[in-house]
Amino acid sequence: MLSTSSLFVLASQIFAVIIHGLAKFLATTGKVDPQQILQIRMFVTLSFNCVFLTTRFPEELPLGSSGVRHLLAFRALGGVCGSFGYYCKTHVPSQAGVFTVLLS
Repeated sequence: MLSTSSLFVLASQIFAVIIHGLAKFLATTGKVDPQQILQIRMFVTLSFNCVFLTTRFPEELPLGSSGVRHLLAFRALGGVCGSFGYYCKTHVPSQAGVFTVLLS
């Protein structure tokens, strides 16, 4: 039988496949910028996580439990840096040598 954690992993993988397919479709039609898709996806994830934490663990909502708070901060910093790097690589002209050297 499947345990609860296995069902959560399965549900997250199905959701990820649907979101990835939708993002690919929107990006290839040319009507939506991939950066906009990324920002909307981040907002939806934040909203779902806030609702989940509010209902299950209200004392851990803003920054998580104290044991993993530093890991969550590093993960958030990595996501912001990755998003900024993607934006610079796709939207900054190639004449901007500093960004080209830093992001290569």
